[in-house]
Amino acid sequence: MLSPALLALLICVFALIGSLPFTFLRRTSGLDWRWFVTALPLFLAPAGFGSRRGAGLPGAAALWSYQAPWTEIAAVLLGAASIGLIGWTVGVHRRAPRLWHQDDAPEELVTGGPYRFVRHPFYTAFLFALGAALIAQPNLITVVAFVVGVVVLSLTAASEDRRLAHEFGDAHQRYLSATGRFLPMLLPRRSS
Repeated sequence: MLSPALLALLICVFALIGSLPFTFLRRTSGLDWRWFVTALPLFLAPAGFGSRRGAGLPGAAALWSYQAPWTEIAAVLLGAASIGLIGWTVGVHRRAPRLWHQDDAPEELVTGGPYRFVRHPFYTAFLFALGAALIAQPNLITVVAFVVGVVVLSLTAASEDRRLAHEFGDAHQRYLSATGRFLPMLLPRRSS
């Protein structure tokens, strides 16, 4: 069973993520199937909080023990990092980005704040949240949510990168070669 404090933190993290389309991101069109596929793991992960630890996941109880202090610490750190990164990302935007901006022409190439380190800080924050859920409550639901989240967010980010490259050309190419997609780049890529 999750500690009440960790459960409260995880609920706050996923509630914050779930509120973004209504409180920060601009909606220019309805929510289509792509939005629901992208959001699915973020809705699925909290469903795993109530599942019995390790249910349906062979060996999970041996890997993650309720008594292991590192699991709660790691989950708290990832959850707090998710909240902090969302706040930092929201704060750097002069104008809120569109909710489903893959279809819209981008208005600007944001490269300050967390964008100095990663190209998709919202998605990084979402992956931190999914990782926190997985570490805190490893079961089939949180494993599936994490794996699907990584795949879907990677595909969405790649689509956005292509769109930005088309709109911003050399400026985006320089940014791409110096900045990691979800994690900071330790060594910049060489330009071809």
